[in-house]
Amino acid sequence: MPPRKRTTKAKMDDDFIDDSPADAGPQTKRTKTTKDNKTTAKPKASPLKQPDTKKHIDNEGNPYWELGGRHRRVTLSKFKGSMLISIREHYEKDGQVLPGKKGISLSMEQFNAMMAILPQLLAALLKESGTEVVMPAFGNVQKRSAEVTENARAAEEEEEEEDMQMKEEENVHVKEEEEEGERVEEEEGEIEEEEGEEEEKEETEKKRRRSLEQR
Repeated sequence: MPPRKRTTKAKMDDDFIDDSPADAGPQTKRTKTTKDNKTTAKPKASPLKQPDTKKHIDNEGNPYWELGGRHRRVTLSKFKGSMLISIREHYEKDGQVLPGKKGISLSMEQFNAMMAILPQLLAALLKESGTEVVMPAFGNVQKRSAEVTENARAAEEEEEEEDMQMKEEENVHVKEEEEEGERVEEEEGEIEEEEGEEEEKEETEKKRRRSLEQR
């Protein structure tokens, strides 16, 4: 009977799922036993941190917020011009705190989808857990969002008004050029008409003189 294959499962650590590449961050090694029955100590885990609501800046200039636990953070960053919202566990190496292999990154589309279902998610949490859930204070954010939207709308209206004004000025300029062209054509027509009348008078005068000379 052939041996049964071992199935691989997502590693879990305090219900935190490992979804990152295998080369991201240090891997926790199992305790090894030497020939002398001596064991090697496991690497020390990062100290637990308390969550806070303060905004921090990492070494790359990205804003982040601590969620507590082993350096678990919510970080805003950009990748190839796209904004990412990452919830990831970090680790310390050579005096730096680096992103580990456990966590997830959301695109703006995915984050907006999550925000859309947030009221239902909170209601389900209250119902299923029966424990208190901290409700987000969106007042200032909504006010700021409204201000940004209003400023964007005002800037757009101002730009449209400037475009209309430029078009009106162009129309006025074109009209002035057309009027100037018509005036020049009219003046040239008058000059040609006067010159034609002068030539006709001269021709008439020449004919009169020839007639007198013939007599």
